Order: sequence, then structure tokens, then C-alpha cells
Amino acid sequence: MTSTDDEHDLKPKSGALWEWYEKDVRALLDKIDGSKVTHNVKRTGVISKVERQIDVLVEGSVTASRITIAVECKHYAKPLGIGKIDEFAGKLADLEVDQGILYALSGVTSGAQARADGAYPKIEIRNLAQAATPPRSWEQYLDDALKFGDCGSPTCPGGEVDWSEWPQSNSISVKALRVRLERYQGLIASPLNRVGREPGIQ
Repeated sequence: MTSTDDEHDLKPKSGALWEWYEKDVRALLDKIDGSKVTHNVKRTGVISKVERQIDVLVEGSVTASRITIAVECKHYAKPLGIGKIDEFAGKLADLEVDQGILYALSGVTSGAQARADGAYPKIEIRNLAQAATPPRSWEQYLDDALKFGDCGSPTCPGGEVDWSEWPQSNSISVKALRVRLERYQGLIASPLNRVGREPGIQ
């Protein structure tokens, strides 16, 4: 499958695919307690310091865990390519939301799907192309979305947080917290964490 990422979005507002998209989003909201939905959200990026736009922002909780999900829907003449996944992943990181859901009404390329599978924050592709495998259930999605400590990519900065080194007490000193924070920031800044772990290192 080929793709041109700079094609104009067809922006469908009616028809079977659009109805499926709206119904699927409503089904997700039913699984999230106290869900708050905001359309056409505009927020300043934490990294970029410029205003970013999200089609739909979902805020709520699942099993007492707070979660924020950015939802966007793309309808291009051709399947979405890697560039659009990179763009969405960058927006999620800039806005510090927990998860992203991207509806692709004309499908995605295999490379774009692979890019989404390794993204952090995690990106769920809802491929609505006729020949596509039906998207997984929202129960499966939320179960995976709430897993802690695994970013889903072998090149994720910092990897998993090891809580075993932290004292099981509320009396930890500010100095000790600062030392541990500096250690963790050092791990994130390490070239090994930017390009992937060295073979044999866990």
C-alpha cells in the first residue's frame, strides 16, 4: 500500500464510516467512568510552547486510574503513511496525554502500523478500511492501556521504573529524592537509552 501524507483530509461528516466512527467513540466512553469529552481542543504544548489542536479529548478513570486520551480521525484518499503517525506521536508527547487513538478511514500502510505499535505514548490505530481486520474490543484496549511501566518500545527512554530501590516510608528526605531524581535523569540522557539498549544489558 502506498500513501501520500500531504493529501487533503476529506473530512467526512456523514455516511456509514462516519457513523461507525461516532458509534465506536461512544462505546469507548461507556467504558470510562465519569468521562468528560471535549471537541476541538486547543492547548499549549509543554515542549513546543505553541498551541496544538486535538479533534477529541477524553478524560476519565478506569478502575480508579485517571486517563487522558486524544482522539483524531483521518480520511485521506490513500492509506495513512508513517509521517502522519510521527506527527500524531509528537503531538501526544508535546501535550502529555496518556494515550492516542487514530481513526484511519482509508486504512494505514504496514510501515505506519508498525510505527504506531512502537510509539510512546501508545497509539491505537482504528483501521476502518473495508479489507482491514476489525479493531480489537475496548476492553482489550483499556486493559493494555493501563499497564504501568512498559512504553511498548525497546528504545523507550528510561525503560521501566524500578520501585524496589525506593524506601517503603513517607519519611524520605528531600536530599535523597533529589539524588534519585538526578540518577533517573542521567539514565534518560544516556546515549544507550536514546538509540536502544546495548546487547546483553537488561
